[in-house]
Amino acid sequence: MKFLKDLKISVKLISTFAIISILMLCIGIVSAASMNKINKSSNSLYNDNVIAITSISYVDNNLLTIYSDLKLMLYTNDKNEIKKMEDEINKLTALDNKKLELYKSSFTRDEDRKLFGEFEQTLKEYRIIREDYIKLIMDGKKMKQ
Repeated sequence: MKFLKDLKISVKLISTFAIISILMLCIGIVSAASMNKINKSSNSLYNDNVIAITSISYVDNNLLTIYSDLKLMLYTNDKNEIKKMEDEINKLTALDNKKLELYKSSFTRDEDRKLFGEFEQTLKEYRIIREDYIKLIMDGKKMKQ
């Protein structure tokens, strides 16, 4: 303790500020490294989850729009109106294909790939049936109510 009492006040102040500065520098370095980890994790979360959820939500909304167009086709007698709805369905289907490819690229688990494979197969079957349905409506073969 005698050593500290013998030091000049200026030396004591300078050494105290130097120690505090070194501690602040260490805290800054640790904080920067932690922020880098958080940034990587948030980017991963965004790419793996948010993009996938947005894509599949977009597809879901388009499928609902297609469903409503199909219902309207049944009750519309104007061939031009039916053709416009068919064009809209084809446009939405093309957009869905792009979103599904984006969704497919975001998988991280094998279980997700398996479930999506089942979904794709069901969607393929649905689209075939949908095309037959549209063809029947265009041919004027509607069921009587």
